[in-house]
Amino acid sequence: MARLSAEERKRQSQARREANEKERREYWEILIQGTRDGHEKTRLLFDQRQENLYRRLEELELNLRDEIREHGRTTRIWLASLSVSVVVLILVVLWF
Repeated sequence: MARLSAEERKRQSQARREANEKERREYWEILIQGTRDGHEKTRLLFDQRQENLYRRLEELELNLRDEIREHGRTTRIWLASLSVSVVVLILVVLWF
């Protein structure tokens, strides 16, 4: 009878170990899955942010090109005005 009791205790101990091991495995699976989900969300946020940065960079580049074009026009107008003024000044000097 004592022998059955020892075998029963051994089976119960084995069952507890298996239950603990199963619980530990489930815990780690949940933890790993949570980490994967977090990584995926972080990657998606990074991709979205990177896309937004590229879009903003393209906008800045277009704005810069427009400003350069505008400054080029202004510079040409000033140079033309200056050239005309110099020609008029030279003609006035030569006339007298």
